Amino acid sequence: MSEPVNNPNRTARLPSLAWIGVFGIISGSGACQSPLVHIPAQPVIAMAAQGPETADEPRLSPQQQQDIQWLQSILNNPANEPGTRAGAAERLMHMRLPQANAVLIAALEDGDDNMALAVAKAMQATEIEAEALLDASVASLKRATGSLLDTLAIVLARYDDAALERVAALAEDDKLSTTERLGPIHALGTFRSKAAAVELMALLDPQRDEPTEIIHAVGAALQRGTGLPYGSDEGKWRQWWAYAKDQPREQWMSNIVQRLSEQLAAAEQQIYREREIARRTENRLAEAYRNLFATLSFDDQLALLPTLLDDSLSSIRGFALDRVARLLRDSVRIGDELQNIIAQRLHDEIPALRQQTARLLDQLNHDQTSQKVAARLAEETDAELIHSFLDVLIRRPSTAAALAATDLLGDAEHGARASDVIWQTLLAEHDLHAEQMSSIRDALQKVEPKSPRHLRLLARVGDDDDADALESMLDHDDSQIRRKIAEGFLRRGHRQPLLDRAHDAEIYPFALRSLQRPDADFSTLRQLASMPPTEQALNMWAEAVEYVVAQLDADQLLEADELLSATDAADATLRATLLQRAANLPADAISSRQRDRLAMRLAQLYLDLQNPADAHAVLESVNGDFDSPAGKLLRFEAAALVGEYDTAASVMPSPEQWVELLTRIERIDANAALQLHDEIIRRFEGELGEDLKSEFEAVQQRLHSQPVESPA
Repeated sequence: MSEPVNNPNRTARLPSLAWIGVFGIISGSGACQSPLVHIPAQPVIAMAAQGPETADEPRLSPQQQQDIQWLQSILNNPANEPGTRAGAAERLMHMRLPQANAVLIAALEDGDDNMALAVAKAMQATEIEAEALLDASVASLKRATGSLLDTLAIVLARYDDAALERVAALAEDDKLSTTERLGPIHALGTFRSKAAAVELMALLDPQRDEPTEIIHAVGAALQRGTGLPYGSDEGKWRQWWAYAKDQPREQWMSNIVQRLSEQLAAAEQQIYREREIARRTENRLAEAYRNLFATLSFDDQLALLPTLLDDSLSSIRGFALDRVARLLRDSVRIGDELQNIIAQRLHDEIPALRQQTARLLDQLNHDQTSQKVAARLAEETDAELIHSFLDVLIRRPSTAAALAATDLLGDAEHGARASDVIWQTLLAEHDLHAEQMSSIRDALQKVEPKSPRHLRLLARVGDDDDADALESMLDHDDSQIRRKIAEGFLRRGHRQPLLDRAHDAEIYPFALRSLQRPDADFSTLRQLASMPPTEQALNMWAEAVEYVVAQLDADQLLEADELLSATDAADATLRATLLQRAANLPADAISSRQRDRLAMRLAQLYLDLQNPADAHAVLESVNGDFDSPAGKLLRFEAAALVGEYDTAASVMPSPEQWVELLTRIERIDANAALQLHDEIIRRFEGELGEDLKSEFEAVQQRLHSQPVESPA
């Protein structure tokens, strides 16, 4: 996105007045503290605004007086760069005040060509027609040469007959010196009109007996104005004028255009150079702002930003947006008022700044980001910006975003992304009434060809005929199409087609999620148990199981565990997680018998997971008798493995179960086995029979032959 140059003749840009005020204007030594300009302590020219105001002049506010004085000091100071002085003159013109015009008139009349050139450049750079400056500009022609003369001539040509009469009067005034008449004659050539040619040809009248220098100047002016190469040849000019003076205006202008084609090419090259100067000047100004902001507090920066965001130079507006982003990274709060000013840049004439603004509003979490970006999207024509705006709306869905995106569904470049905006809006459950949904449906049905993301949205919002057609596409060869349609059917609540194709790895995740619903029951769990996952989908299957089991009644937990224990996918960890719910149930939620059974099942799973501490805690928490052999064995093992040996002995007082447990855990947990080994010796020394003693000594020998890790 290249940035257009609004005025190729602009050569300088002055900082805004609010920015100027930051510097405290002038130091005691007479030098401005600004890095851009050097300003004397006292203005060179007395300013009309400083004297008593006339009845025709508006009364100035203190700020206006200060601004005019400041700009006058910049314009008058020869130490300043030409571009900076021209920028000050342009600011004065934009004030449109008689007192500001008086400063400009004084500069034109002062006799300082550089100061007059700054004013002329300002007049050239702005579209403002300042009639008040016309007489002073014409009068300046008498002494103007070089760049000043060329610039004044271009400016005066804008005023047509009003300026032409004044310039011609000077050119013909034989009371003036030859030197004073040369400038006006030169300017007449710039008008390039038949009326200007009349005035110039009058100067070639033999009866005037003009000096050679005047004749040469007239020839040069005619040559510039007509494109004819006759130079100072009076005879050829008179011969040309004999037939040209009676030409219709249209033919005159046609001939002029044709003859000036080469001059136009040269002028275009000059315009290019002027643009390059303007670009470099803008860059220098932006760099000056960066240097300034580095010295300011956050509060002072925030105070200056509104003015910079509305600056006429795009580089300064861009700098202001960059500065807001920097402040945001520094965790500086950007107030609502400033955020609203930033939002106005969504309508900036420069595409890059519109794009930057949308991203910045997103980062600011502006509460109207979605609505404002959607409104701009409806007007946007830049393809890159449409892409960028849609990305913002995908992250910030809203009803406005969905409606703006609807118009782009059929766009070959942006249609799929527009469908994502509507999809995210529906996921966020923003209100779309029936008429809006119908508009989206109609727009989608017309899109050809449909991308997979279009198909996903159509599966969600389409009618029954759409759903029937899309169901057959669940068997499509393209895996992305199958996956997107399945996602759309899931959000539609169209479950059966997904369950029927759960064997498809692309559809399997959506089939699982279709079963995760609040009304899930034991039959839902049976469906899950009948849908064994691949290794890649194991975690997803486990999440679905957890969700469904959480919907079951407490008295169904044991049955659910028995169902899952028959599958390869449900390991001890998952089963223990599901049964742990029983530990958090209120006392009256299930019967004591059911609670004891759940505790035993959970304790066994914890022992299988080598987590005897949790197994022991579960058994202790339910205070069950556990008089069955299996119950006693669980209590014994859990107590023994956590070092509660007296409790273990109260359940299993004879050494047989102790030695059997030691044999079982010696290769699983050597440290626990050694502790149990020592406890058996302490508790049952002399009580082991020959066979039991032999088994114990074999374990003892194996334990002492392997390294044992130190307890943590």
